[in-house]
Amino acid sequence: MKIPLRIRELTGCGLAVAAGLVFMAMGGAPSRFLVVNAATLFTVGIFVWMMPPVVSDKTRLIIMISSIGLMALTLISGIEANDVRRWLPLGPLRLHAGMLLLPAFSVLVQNIIRPIALISTTVIALTIMLQPDFASALALALSMTVMALLHRNLWSVFAAVISIAALVITYFNMVQLPPVAFVEAVITDAWSTHPIGAIALTIPLILAIIWPLLVEKFTGQACQTARLLFAACILGFAIASFVGPYPVPLLGYGASAIMGYGFAIALFKTIPGSQMKVNVS
Repeated sequence: MKIPLRIRELTGCGLAVAAGLVFMAMGGAPSRFLVVNAATLFTVGIFVWMMPPVVSDKTRLIIMISSIGLMALTLISGIEANDVRRWLPLGPLRLHAGMLLLPAFSVLVQNIIRPIALISTTVIALTIMLQPDFASALALALSMTVMALLHRNLWSVFAAVISIAALVITYFNMVQLPPVAFVEAVITDAWSTHPIGAIALTIPLILAIIWPLLVEKFTGQACQTARLLFAACILGFAIASFVGPYPVPLLGYGASAIMGYGFAIALFKTIPGSQMKVNVS
């Protein structure tokens, strides 16, 4: 039986999560960490498989506005640590809002009416500055910069400028939280004990970032752009994990990155460019 394309697109994510599970198991991480990551990957796979391939423009807009609202919710009722608000509660879990929501935002933003997309980018950038969250700021800035380079229109350039400004401001207002073992600094910790192990972790992470670009031939410019924006977003989170004590996506403990990655994958087939070429200029 042929594996559905959207499940195959999760291969990169699955390999990275599996590598992280091996690292955590060998390093003596709490069993809860392994259970949460494995269960999240399984649940995401079911969700990606079952999500309908066609979503209306109205539904895409609702998804994006909901993402913005959930990001902003961290400032009101999110979990706080040392005056930092980056997390949303989900039962016993705390979800990193940026890792959960920004990948989907990066996939959808180019197919939303331009003024709404620009306002949405501004609201998310302001939210990230107030959290403050350098990792999310870098992920947003990279994805919006890629969009500006690809589209080369005024609204995408404005979105990139706003996100880069948010990144600079967030950088100078970073709050250094104590790193948590098996969440942050996963690769650097592995390097200090076994360099080959660090390389074995880095390769799946890189593969997870570029996998959606490799697994399918692009059928439309909008679909291609969405995949590039998504890859830039995940790359931003990965780079930030080397800059400071920020979660390592997919490799480290945490359901947020796995859920965010899977939701974005599911959205690839809901955008117009996955069915036909559209004018994105």
